[in-house]
Amino acid sequence: MKTKRLYYTDSNLLSFKSRIIETRLEDNKHITILEKTAFYPTSGGQQHDIGMLEKVPVIDVIDGEQILHLTESAVGKVGEIVTGNIDYKRRHKNKQQHSAQHILSQSFYRLYNLTTMSVHLGESYGNIEFDTKGISIEQLQKAEQLSNQIIAENRTVEVFMAHPDNLSKYNLRRPPKRTGEIRLISIDDFECTACGGTHVKATSEIQLVKIISTEKIRGRVAVNFLSGQQAIDDYVIRFGVTDSLTKKLTCSVSDVESHFDKLVEHNKRYKRELTLMQKELIPLRIDESIANVEFIDNTPVVFAIETRFDKNTINHFATQLAIKCNGIAVLLYNDKIILSCADISNQHAGNIANFVSTETNLRGGGSKNLAQLGGALADNFDLYKEKIREFVHLGNNEN
Repeated sequence: MKTKRLYYTDSNLLSFKSRIIETRLEDNKHITILEKTAFYPTSGGQQHDIGMLEKVPVIDVIDGEQILHLTESAVGKVGEIVTGNIDYKRRHKNKQQHSAQHILSQSFYRLYNLTTMSVHLGESYGNIEFDTKGISIEQLQKAEQLSNQIIAENRTVEVFMAHPDNLSKYNLRRPPKRTGEIRLISIDDFECTACGGTHVKATSEIQLVKIISTEKIRGRVAVNFLSGQQAIDDYVIRFGVTDSLTKKLTCSVSDVESHFDKLVEHNKRYKRELTLMQKELIPLRIDESIANVEFIDNTPVVFAIETRFDKNTINHFATQLAIKCNGIAVLLYNDKIILSCADISNQHAGNIANFVSTETNLRGGGSKNLAQLGGALADNFDLYKEKIREFVHLGNNEN
């Protein structure tokens, strides 16, 4: 017995009553099958509805001849009449998104003869894959403009069943994949195609559509878009960000990008200048650090806490310090232990790091001359020193 799909004839139906015809338990999920349902199952790229059957939340709806309603607990017994309530917010978002997808697909088809290959209507955005290797920014803008024009014109959206012998009378965007009686969606004389999803009654309900990005899928271009409340919510976020930036940069919205580019360029220049200055500081800092050298079984070791160098320079400093002392340099740098071993020391920085890692909660590793350990605490520096002294004292080396 097939489940009667109430959403086929009324996408606005949010509450209904139906008889349970079967129940079962699979993978710790309760499955309820009804005579009829308004719950839309995941299919055609559209997400399933959520809501309640009696007082039990519906967490998934699976498509098939019989629609399966998945819940964490039992809804009722076979033969019982239960009430179903669809979550309005999700249903409304799905209707806006699906109708927007039809309009966008038709816009790209009319303007550039691009065929829709697949559709994914996700939680955060919609995605349409087109049969093309490239779409220009101008094409995206014109398709979006046409789509919003159709939305603003408040075109009527109709859903109806058509006999296969009569399909030739409709200007279908693409031939249906199914046989037998076909469910069609028509947006006045703009769009008509086979579809089993939920839709708005008039295009103005979509409010707006906004293309946000493109990506490559299977060598083709996929267009990502927002519609309805999704687009409005996104605008609120973006306005907040740009408003904050215009105030901080004391410029208009149109000038934010150029101001940002200048800041990035200035930052790069300052970093280059800082790196040069720090490299000039290295010989002086080496002389200061090497004064505190200690010997562990004739191996020179310098322990130091370093804060004067940035991440682009600290490794170079550690390497030069190890070479200068003919031994091992051990630096506490932010939350890292940086180890460097001069070739003449016959020590292996990576081996030291591995040993310290097994003896402490630090994690890392490295090569013969340079290694790092993350998660270091300044209060535990004495502990790290002792473990390194132990490693060297035991005669562990690169061999």
